[in-house]
Amino acid sequence: MWQNENVIGTVLVSQSTYRILKSLYDVRLDIFKIFLISVFAAIILSFLLSITIASPLKKLKLKAEAILDHKGKVKVFNNSKAGSNFVVYLPLK
Repeated sequence: MWQNENVIGTVLVSQSTYRILKSLYDVRLDIFKIFLISVFAAIILSFLLSITIASPLKKLKLKAEAILDHKGKVKVFNNSKAGSNFVVYLPLK
């Protein structure tokens, strides 16, 4: 404040930073929520992908084990009198 070209006082205007800090906190909380949702979605997608890969491999393993004898060799069947051997292959589905 001025009076006859002399400063006789000042005016101080201030505002609390509460609103700014609250807005900043809200933005950080929203970013954290998005991060958690993204991590959860990634876990679910990884689980679904692992099932789609592992399930056919498990079926293939079971089919491969079905054509092996107790020694781990391919089963050979002799169905003719002449002694010709052939292997029976099982379909995968």
